[in-house]
Amino acid sequence: MQLPHAVLEFIDHRPVLHEQKLDGGMISLTRRIVTEKTSFVIKQCPNPPPHLYQRESEGLKALGVEGGPRIPQVLRVSDEYLLLEDLGKNEPGPGFWAKFGQQVALMHQVTRPKYGFDHDNYLGLQLMDNTWSDDGWEFFARTRVLRFLGEPLCEEFLTTQDRSRVERLAAQLPSLIPFQPPSLIHGDLWTSNMLVAPDGSPAVIDPATYFGWPEAELSMTCAYDGVGPEFFDAYREINPLESGWQSRFEILGIREMLSMIAHTGNEYGTVQALRAVLEKYA
Repeated sequence: MQLPHAVLEFIDHRPVLHEQKLDGGMISLTRRIVTEKTSFVIKQCPNPPPHLYQRESEGLKALGVEGGPRIPQVLRVSDEYLLLEDLGKNEPGPGFWAKFGQQVALMHQVTRPKYGFDHDNYLGLQLMDNTWSDDGWEFFARTRVLRFLGEPLCEEFLTTQDRSRVERLAAQLPSLIPFQPPSLIHGDLWTSNMLVAPDGSPAVIDPATYFGWPEAELSMTCAYDGVGPEFFDAYREINPLESGWQSRFEILGIREMLSMIAHTGNEYGTVQALRAVLEKYA
């Protein structure tokens, strides 16, 4: 894809020396652009949903709290692209994951009286309802579980029995998940969205920000490989979790499974993984 005119103006029409496609996201074409004086990251989508990049920019801004992980500076944003500070590709050093755990814990200590966010935003291409709610169980069930059942690929790949079990599990959440305050969470905190900044500090990208359950956030960090026990040990020193927190991750992980099915069908065997959880709890 061509660089937008506003981006060319930002780099003062200097020639691009190097361009590298970055891995990780399924929605945007994300590239590192290197010129003779600077480098930056640009995200573009051929047909983005309304305000996709504005919502991402606002989510990043909300996550920029004292003591939390670093966020990239937003350089330019429009309906067609998001231009970000380039944090590079760096390897974690000693103590990195413990520091990351501490910073996420401090981020989660930023709370609101209700669950939700100031506006709706996106998880991938799916619009997420962030209408404020007093009830964390109702909020998670309605906006992070049941909302996916109407998506075309979920309707295609999930059977009537699957859907009934998802609904039963959602109804059981008050007896399965303990009360947790509405905490500021990234919303899509898997390892590809957890970076090492140039100075070695933790950083995050690609948020789906809202105020929700800390355990829902932490379950996402376990959905894919890469985050070690030192992350959770350091997290719990600052933000203790109730007994049984690890066992609840697979219940809360149904949000990610349903999102994956909504985006990719059963390309990664997600339907079978979801059914294993439903068989156990619903």
